[in-house]
Parts: sequence; C-alpha cells; structure tokens
Amino acid sequence: MCAALMFVIGCSKGNAPPKLADPVPMEGTVKTTDGKPIVGATVIFHPKTQTQFHGAVGFTDDTGKYVLESDVGDGKTKKGIVPGQYSVTVNRLVKPDGTTLKRDPNVPPMNVGAKEEMPMKYASVNEMGLTFDVPAAGGTFDITIDMSAPQI
Repeated sequence: MCAALMFVIGCSKGNAPPKLADPVPMEGTVKTTDGKPIVGATVIFHPKTQTQFHGAVGFTDDTGKYVLESDVGDGKTKKGIVPGQYSVTVNRLVKPDGTTLKRDPNVPPMNVGAKEEMPMKYASVNEMGLTFDVPAAGGTFDITIDMSAPQI
C-alpha cells in the first residue's frame, strides 16, 4: 500500500485546470491615504463565487503598481483574472529590521521573524474589508490603505 501511495503522489501532475473564462487584464496601485506607494505588498483576489478558481495575485513595485496573474492549474499562471466577484487582501510582511520580506517559497515568513504590516481589514479575507467585481473587459482597481486602522 505504501508503494502504491508513493506512486500516486510521485507521478501525479495535479488536478487538470478548471474550464474557466479567459483571464482579462487587471492592474492597479496600492497607496496609503497620504499617497505614498506601498512597496513589496502582495495583492490577492479571492473568488467569491467561482470556487473551482484559485484567484489571482499581484506584487507591488516601487510605485505601488501591481499586475494580476491567475493560477490556471498544474503550477502555471497566466496574466489577468477571470471576471467575477472577489474579496481582495493586501499583505506586506516585514522582517524585524524593517525590510520587506522577499518572496521565497523555501523560507517561511515565521522562520525569519516576519510580521504582517497591513491593518487587519486589508490583510485578512475574513474581515471582508475590500471587494471588487472584475468586469468582462478587465480594468483597474486602485487600493488606498488607511495605515491607522487596527493591525493584526
């Protein structure tokens, strides 16, 4: 049985990608209420209605701009997002020295003492602070973060 389990785990390529509408372009900026860009943040669009779809993610650059990419299955991504309703979270993990944690799947944030910098209403999908309906043509979703809101 162990050998059979190892075979299934070792040879599986994962689930086939779900059949979804083609992704549409989606981008935006993340800034504070006083207009400063939030650099190094992760913006995640969590689907509210399309449960077979994993959502989309973008990372802010030095100007606070992000461009979304969707998980299309089998470890692949595609620029854009499937139109629909989404909850949106913004996360920015910082190390004890104040620097932004670089994305590295091999280094869990807790291993380097990283903490969430964004207020809870933006960082937690359970708080439902941000929602957005992505139209069929795609578009822009600019996010303004009130850094004085309660932290996690």
